[in-house]
Amino acid sequence: MILVYFILLCIGTLGSLVSLLGLDGHDVDISTDVSDLHIETDSPKLFSTRVIFSFFIAFGLAGIISVYNGLSIGMQILLSMVAGLSVAFLVYLLFKVMYKQQSGEVESINSLVDLCGYITIAGMKNTDISMVTIDNKEYVCREELNNKLYKNNKVKVVGTSGSTLIVKSIQ
Repeated sequence: MILVYFILLCIGTLGSLVSLLGLDGHDVDISTDVSDLHIETDSPKLFSTRVIFSFFIAFGLAGIISVYNGLSIGMQILLSMVAGLSVAFLVYLLFKVMYKQQSGEVESINSLVDLCGYITIAGMKNTDISMVTIDNKEYVCREELNNKLYKNNKVKVVGTSGSTLIVKSIQ
């Protein structure tokens, strides 16, 4: 029985290393731009590879410890299940907190209408698309009548088009 616990421990350890190095292709951050709302869909999944591999590690370690302490097979499995589920849940909670810390508040771009800001980057890549800073955050914008915007111009947001702010120079 110790061989089974050792194999699970090895699978969990190797899988965790592969997952932490990003070689598993799972648990990636996905972001989607939906009309006027930027939605971050990065959140941990209960059955992600990191959670499953942490279960294997805890299950294997608890099983090996149970065998060395001479517990019956029923108690070995019970202790291993409790340890595996507890550690997997703690890893899930840890990743949930980490994801929450790194994600910002979802903000409707429509709430920026009538606010003023300054152009920080004018005419990116020879287009009419520029960057405006409002409340220390940068947003993509273009001028209302497609006029040229210049760096440090003071502008007012007059509308939106998808996720792009429509601005008017107020200087």
